[in-house]
Amino acid sequence: MDAVGHSRRPVSDDELGLRAQDGDTDAREELVKRYTWLARTLATQYRVPGTERVDTEQTAMMGLLDAIKYFRLGGMSFRNHAWLHMKSEVFTAIKSADCRKGRANHRDLVLIGDFDSEASGTFADRSPTQPEATIVRRDLLREAQGRFSQMEWDVTRLFALGYSYEEIGERLGIEWKQVDNALTRARRKGDEILECA
Repeated sequence: MDAVGHSRRPVSDDELGLRAQDGDTDAREELVKRYTWLARTLATQYRVPGTERVDTEQTAMMGLLDAIKYFRLGGMSFRNHAWLHMKSEVFTAIKSADCRKGRANHRDLVLIGDFDSEASGTFADRSPTQPEATIVRRDLLREAQGRFSQMEWDVTRLFALGYSYEEIGERLGIEWKQVDNALTRARRKGDEILECA
């Protein structure tokens, strides 16, 4: 018998994901063991402001539980699905922590904030502390819109509205990795814009 009480053949992560969805606690525990390394890696690479590394690990593991809940065969592998959910959970926690502290991480300035509507794509600052800051932010946003490709702009806009990588991919008809790459390029261009500001 294997680690989850079944035959001796190796059990794939995909199969464990489906078993865990069906309430198999042994399968869930096995996935937690298999993905603890990824939670530690994410906690080493990214830190939720004001927390310890172990807290970031726990946040990533919450993403694993979401991955189990929403996994479907026929899409991406469980491994990629878990990575996406775990990373997204950590990024969401970082974004929330930055917003709660009333400050935005400078490299994500273009990504944080609300849009008046999805259709118009105009920036609205909920709590402008100084009118000049709002003007500067709008200028930066206009410059970003001019430098970003259409895909980078659409992905960034949807990310700022709170959509997950998976939801953005579904909405735009692209893979989650394309979403990740577009956000990476947008952040790099955003950094360049901020350096010149």
